Amino acid sequence: MTDSVQAVIVDEEVKKFLLIKRKGYHDRKFLWRLVKGGKNQGEDDLDALKREIKEETGMNKFQVIGKIFSYSFIMPSNNKVNVNTYLVFGDVNQKLMKEDVEEHIIDYKWVSADTAVEILHYNEEKLAVKKAREF
Repeated sequence: MTDSVQAVIVDEEVKKFLLIKRKGYHDRKFLWRLVKGGKNQGEDDLDALKREIKEETGMNKFQVIGKIFSYSFIMPSNNKVNVNTYLVFGDVNQKLMKEDVEEHIIDYKWVSADTAVEILHYNEEKLAVKKAREF
């Protein structure tokens, strides 16, 4: 079993959500995703969330608002992954990394909630955006 955290990063002033374009772990296609990653040993959710946001976006100014929901899924390897999803306020004007080869990230964009729901690949991530909009 693996514990992960996921960030729905939104600029509350302009109502835009940050998406990252990264290579999928299994199909190896580039997909629009939310920031997400596994917790390291000894990390709590907040520490893992802050680390993942910095690693995957380069952002250092953001505010974690709160947990909005949790879900689980089974990897092709039969490993169960538990994901806690958090609403995070960010700023569209903050500089992001250009790309991250190690994380397989090639692009970033700020989009409306409707666009995010339309282009995100996974249903749980679409649901995360919907829940963040209601929060």
